[in-house]
Amino acid sequence: MKAREKGSSDRLSVHQSAQKPRPSQLSDNLTEQLVQVEIDRQFAALSDNVRLFLRRADIMSYALNRLPAFYATTNRGRQRQVEQAYDRLYPQMETAVRQAIAAVLHDPLKTSNDLWQPQDQTKAAQVLLELNNLLQTDCGWEDLTMVVKYRLLQAARGEFYVNSVEFMDWEHYPLHQK
Repeated sequence: MKAREKGSSDRLSVHQSAQKPRPSQLSDNLTEQLVQVEIDRQFAALSDNVRLFLRRADIMSYALNRLPAFYATTNRGRQRQVEQAYDRLYPQMETAVRQAIAAVLHDPLKTSNDLWQPQDQTKAAQVLLELNNLLQTDCGWEDLTMVVKYRLLQAARGEFYVNSVEFMDWEHYPLHQK
């Protein structure tokens, strides 16, 4: 009978512990906040083209996995932990964020279109097919800019003509009508 009482009290304590706030609700990981500030600082120095290929969440997780956590539960503790984190961790944090950016940029398993959904890829393939038909060529995305420049140069010289008048729906572009 005592085993049952002990078992029932165990269930009660498990249930009670499930009601307690999680540690993340009781304290803040100041390292997360400091890393976010450092990511913002380093992002400001990057070009827009580079930033397109970076996800802050990837950089954040990479950097945080290489840094110790600094937790605080009070404002006073928070201030002291921030000071300690800056004194002890800033060079390491700066390096971790820089390495994270480099790792995310050069990840061989990740491509620039990792975040695309299959329907986006299908749409992109359709757009490329339409451009190839219009330009009367067979090229990929890598060569498209060069082909467009070449065709524009040919068109300016009168050497290239679009072989179909159906390529443009003039009803949708009334300003270009004469």
